[in-house]
Amino acid sequence: MIARPALAPPARAPIVGQPAPVKAPLSPGEGPKVGNYQLAGRIRSSPQSMVFLAHRVSEFGIARPVVLKIAPRNSANYERTRERLVDEYRAMAMLDHPNSTAVVEAPDIEIGFYVALEYVDGPDTRRMLDKLAKAKRQVPIEIAVNIVVELLRSSTRTPRAIATISRSASCTAT
Repeated sequence: MIARPALAPPARAPIVGQPAPVKAPLSPGEGPKVGNYQLAGRIRSSPQSMVFLAHRVSEFGIARPVVLKIAPRNSANYERTRERLVDEYRAMAMLDHPNSTAVVEAPDIEIGFYVALEYVDGPDTRRMLDKLAKAKRQVPIEIAVNIVVELLRSSTRTPRAIATISRSASCTAT
């Protein structure tokens, strides 16, 4: 699950062709647009991709929060990052579980490629693992087994989804 971020100004200026930086949480309709979404705040960024909290406002004025993972076309490793996001999108599309976030869409646009994910407010596994690592503690076996069991339950269509998620998890865990 993806937790509500503590937003801070970006550490570096945007590269031309990237979404404008978002310095504080914004209300739906206030931020810069990417595709059909208005950015509300930056969650994190790396040299390859950026992650934003965003809103898609319907014609009836209903704002639906999402998380956008964006691979800017002008980044140095665009093709590799795009491929990684496409793999992640395919794996997540195969999962069907209440504890998995759903993929809303994954289009190519002028500035690059993005994956829009359902936004779920609350703590996430990554944050728990980061806190345990900082405290130099291991994940209790009961929690580790529960995570694996729930991941296996969520993969109703193919084992390839687990392999892709496992590869992504091992890349982000280091």
